[in-house]
Amino acid sequence: MYIRRTLTRSLPTGEHYYSHRLVRSERVGGRVRQVTLLNLGQHFVLSPDLWQTLCGRIEEILAGRVVSTGPGCDQVVEREAQRLAALLLAREARSRPHGDDGALASVEVASLDLVRAQSVGVEHVALWAIGRLGLSDQLRRLGMPERQVAAAAAMVVARLATPGTAPGALAAWGERSAIGELLGIDVAALTPWVLFRVEDNLLKYRSALESQLFTRVLERVQEPAAEPIYDLSQTCRGEALGRATKDWPQHPTDLSPDGPGATTLGLVLDQSGFIRRSLSFHRQVVDGSSLGTMLDRLGAPVGALVAIDRSTADAVNLAWLRAHGYRYLVVAGERAPALCRDCSTQVQTVHGTLELYRVASTDGPEVFLYSHAPDLQAKEDALVARRTLRLEAGLARLAAGLATPGGDRGLDLLNARILRLQERSGAIGRHYRITLTTDASGADAVGLSWERQPSAADPRVRAAVYCLRSSENAWDAQQLFRAYRALTGREAVFSSLTPVLGAPWAERRGETCGAADLFVSVLAYQVVQIIRHHLMLKGRDLSWQALRETLAGQCRVTASIRHGDGRTLHIRKATRADPDQLAIYEALGIDPAPGGVQETLI
Repeated sequence: MYIRRTLTRSLPTGEHYYSHRLVRSERVGGRVRQVTLLNLGQHFVLSPDLWQTLCGRIEEILAGRVVSTGPGCDQVVEREAQRLAALLLAREARSRPHGDDGALASVEVASLDLVRAQSVGVEHVALWAIGRLGLSDQLRRLGMPERQVAAAAAMVVARLATPGTAPGALAAWGERSAIGELLGIDVAALTPWVLFRVEDNLLKYRSALESQLFTRVLERVQEPAAEPIYDLSQTCRGEALGRATKDWPQHPTDLSPDGPGATTLGLVLDQSGFIRRSLSFHRQVVDGSSLGTMLDRLGAPVGALVAIDRSTADAVNLAWLRAHGYRYLVVAGERAPALCRDCSTQVQTVHGTLELYRVASTDGPEVFLYSHAPDLQAKEDALVARRTLRLEAGLARLAAGLATPGGDRGLDLLNARILRLQERSGAIGRHYRITLTTDASGADAVGLSWERQPSAADPRVRAAVYCLRSSENAWDAQQLFRAYRALTGREAVFSSLTPVLGAPWAERRGETCGAADLFVSVLAYQVVQIIRHHLMLKGRDLSWQALRETLAGQCRVTASIRHGDGRTLHIRKATRADPDQLAIYEALGIDPAPGGVQETLI
């Protein structure tokens, strides 16, 4: 086994293109024949002086010597050898259905090695949802090459499995994930530039993709399309996103502290939570002028329902929306007034009962919807009581120490201990006024007193009460709650998907970087929504973060063991799904053993 560098083509300019191939010599009859095992591509990472070491290490792995026996094997060589050996094993593998135990064989138990453990649970569920949405089929119909279609699916899955995964980091993630096996490609070999071209093609097809995806969503959820919400409340940060582009030239307000790097992701959101259309704006909502321009580009007609962030929902912007005929929704941070339980409307969710309070504004054409969760309120009350008791017990111990001979009285020491108590108590500590009385010298404390000062920000006052502010006076509590769930659900999923939304890539040039990266997050959001929708139909309303943590524990592992005749058997299969993972798979109706079982005998 060796590596050969082959000339593939030459241009009239004198430029030559080469390909690297892993080959093996075989004697057929009286002649020696070279067989290409793998095409390693034009840009092979290892220098020629390491090729012989690499080939020797690959042969060791295939023979069952999983741990390197050579003196100080280079990490880069080892990682590349493990990757290429896995590709060779997959190519030569014999697949059999899960549950088929195959024939009995005599093996050496002491030679068993478990290697190449790669995550597969999140990837398996995400690819199922991509298939339900028909995303890959739509990309093929739009003219995308097959390799780019697979790369696009890998990018969406990477964004779901590891929030904020940049194209430049996809290869590193691909080594820890079994996504390449499930897609039939070598993800670790995808260069950032290939992925950037995939992102640009996705952005080019954005309008067609979003239209087709939403049509497919309506078929899957079997619900009529509701009135859209024009959502401008998804704001993200990123240095590369704040610069001027052809679509959005530099604006004087971009020079404000919130201007450079602030990007608004505009969404046309169906009230079921799915996205109809998206557009990224390289600036933030500042005033009526920027708000009007964004709504025009999103195609919002007069009278449309607009959702904006609470940070931009000031009196001036809300007045502008009313003056121009728009209605609005704001997930507000308003303090709940004294609520009459007899006036509440109860709705049943999978998490329990919610109490909805619809309160009309007394000083304007607005309505407030307060959502209160009694079960959550009880839990938060218990948590607040426990932290309060711990804080006051700690303060009581410090006060008792002042009255004890030899107790600590140093002012600096006591202040430090009080600060630690407040930090451990969370938000509770900020609502206590703690006073130390000192002696005549001012160096030692002689007394300690404390007093609780409830305020509007007190956790006991605001616990488990959430508010929606709207101009929709004609809507009842149920209609307002449906819109509220769509907005808060979108916010929760996006914050779980992309905490580093729109991070700049230093190695990339071009003005579509941020918009393309955001669009990958939009596609990932649609995948999450279709998964959560199917699970909710089965009574399992879980956040994507909870689903991701549950599924992340399942892996695909290669077991290598020597046969009694000296050959090595390599078996690759997924670990058995635990009860929580199995419940998710059964609810979705998919195979709990992703990738099946592969056997290779060498």
